[in-house]
Amino acid sequence: MSLLSKLFGKGDGSAKGTQPDPEVRKIFEKIEHLLQDEAAQLELVDPKLREDLTRAPYYDKSPNGSGPFGLCKTNPIPTNGPIGELAYLSKLVTNGGERLLFHRLGAVDNIDIFEAVTFSGGQWFIFFLDMYHPKKSRIAPDGFRLSQKACQFSGFHHLCADFPYDFIEMKRREGLGPAYMPTGDILHGIKSRAYERPADHIARLEHLGAGTNRSTPVEDATTSPAPRDYQSLIERAVSNLANNTSESREALYCKARTALSSQLLGLTPLPSDSEIQREQRALEATIHRVEDTFSGEATRAPKGGERAIARDEEAKPVIEFIEQLLSLQLVCEHKRAHDAFPTLMTNRLAAGYVFGFHDACFQIYGFINPNDRAAGLGLLEASYKHIFGDQAGFVLLDSSLRWQTDREFQIGRQSCFEDFTEFKSKGTPPLGLQRIIRLGFNAAVVERSLDNPA
Repeated sequence: MSLLSKLFGKGDGSAKGTQPDPEVRKIFEKIEHLLQDEAAQLELVDPKLREDLTRAPYYDKSPNGSGPFGLCKTNPIPTNGPIGELAYLSKLVTNGGERLLFHRLGAVDNIDIFEAVTFSGGQWFIFFLDMYHPKKSRIAPDGFRLSQKACQFSGFHHLCADFPYDFIEMKRREGLGPAYMPTGDILHGIKSRAYERPADHIARLEHLGAGTNRSTPVEDATTSPAPRDYQSLIERAVSNLANNTSESREALYCKARTALSSQLLGLTPLPSDSEIQREQRALEATIHRVEDTFSGEATRAPKGGERAIARDEEAKPVIEFIEQLLSLQLVCEHKRAHDAFPTLMTNRLAAGYVFGFHDACFQIYGFINPNDRAAGLGLLEASYKHIFGDQAGFVLLDSSLRWQTDREFQIGRQSCFEDFTEFKSKGTPPLGLQRIIRLGFNAAVVERSLDNPA
């Protein structure tokens, strides 16, 4: 059905639909043309930019892209300019049949970042688009499809300070006002304040430098400062090692990587992805140079790093095993362990249990030496990111490391260690996390069960 048919009905008589004034019909014909025609969308672009776009290559997906299509910066969705981005996202529908509201958070390395939420408010997303192409992609990210109908715009190419509650006000300000969807479908959600970001989505926004209280867009700086010099810092730390072996140095490097990530993610404003990667590359280059002085092989990676990579590969089945056992305990409250992130960030007893579960499993299977915890940090980080997602996993692990002296966290960690040990020796299914989250066991109850096991 065309946009005109949806607005005015179809047919000849009044019983089959109200016929618009010829001038009104012309207006809506132009709007429908704009929504559907890529050349018309390019006509609204600045002439110099339009010239660049028409000369750019066209493809549905970048041949050099990596990662999930449209959901990460390294594999953005090709579109034809800013109007093309609006048209593409307005036609995007979840596999469950819901359209999206969206706004542009900003850009990093010429890749536009959009935040989106379903009309119902039930799901939130972050999309990455590359507008420097003559045509839009004809494929959708996993979990979505593109509507075959003309869809009026449902979002904006700029930051909305109170997204999506300011949708009606932003729509009034747009010069393309008639091209925007009616607000009836979202009015109830706006009035009832139904659009609340989940904690894992907020964590991703914070990582991108787009916290929910932000009033300015995410943008790369026009000039990037040179990365810091880590040479003297690493050399001094290595020289202070009591036992200078490849294993102890690798443990030191792991601590340095974790400390750098924590420091960068704690900065205000948050550095861009490219700035974070630049600092991480500078640190890795320093590590290689320092290791070269011990190995004498300038082209070879650190031996400890090679062992760490091999260990992480060997640990993949164990990580998946941990995910399965945690998911079984959470099945009544969450479809998968990933969805428990908000609960774990507000329940230190449960967070301690999850940390202890990892610790016990990796120790029992020989991946972590209890006398050398630092060497296992990289493995813990890989597991947390696998189970909870990159950003949520990093935030939860970083918080867990800071909560090590918290009494509730310690009780949860201890209870899990005993839970898992009993599971390994007797085959008794571990249920401690289920008791904490579903039955509401508090620290005192869990501690009593440790003192008086059944």
